[in-house]
Amino acid sequence: MSNRCVFDRTRYVFKPNITADGFGQTTEYVNSGTFVHVECIAPKEIPSYDSKCIDSLWDPMLPNCDGGNQHMSNKQ
Repeated sequence: MSNRCVFDRTRYVFKPNITADGFGQTTEYVNSGTFVHVECIAPKEIPSYDSKCIDSLWDPMLPNCDGGNQHMSNKQ
């Protein structure tokens, strides 16, 4: 669905936390318009901040928890 954002709980902590319907997945979806607070699981001097899902894109872009400035795609 193009109106959802994907997020990865292996790298990010979202508050409020959104669970995966009891199946234990780490990659999950949130509807467009959802506002979440984002933290890195293993922060390296990266502050937490707020993010909102807008039309399948995060605004602002989620931080790269490895310290870079890339978006959520996890491309190497």
